[in-house]
Amino acid sequence: MREQAVHEAPARVSLRQQVLLAALDCSGGNLDKTFTAEDLLLSAWKRDPLAWGLRGHEHKHPDSEKIYTELDRASVKGSNVRGGLAGLGLFEKVRQRTYHLTPAGLAAASQIEGADSSAKGKAEQGNRI
Repeated sequence: MREQAVHEAPARVSLRQQVLLAALDCSGGNLDKTFTAEDLLLSAWKRDPLAWGLRGHEHKHPDSEKIYTELDRASVKGSNVRGGLAGLGLFEKVRQRTYHLTPAGLAAASQIEGADSSAKGKAEQGNRI
């Protein structure tokens, strides 16, 4: 009897989810740790260069415009939310292009496939680490 190899395609996560995972990478799940838009971009680009790379140079250079789009405006049910991920309550803007995760952001990020398993525990604790 011949065994068939079954290859499952990895679950595709949205750009917003990728930014949340990048925020987990940058903060380690620590709600007090800040990160910049550029930190997020590099982290997201390392995870998925095709999604975050500069057109025609995806594997060599990230495209900062893509991260700014996700940070500055987010779409919910077809309507744009002013303030993007901060407007949704997932990030808190500390200063220009500098953020930290909110408890809601940590909880949302911890539910995404590919999130660090320790993030779920931190989100459930609800404590600042």
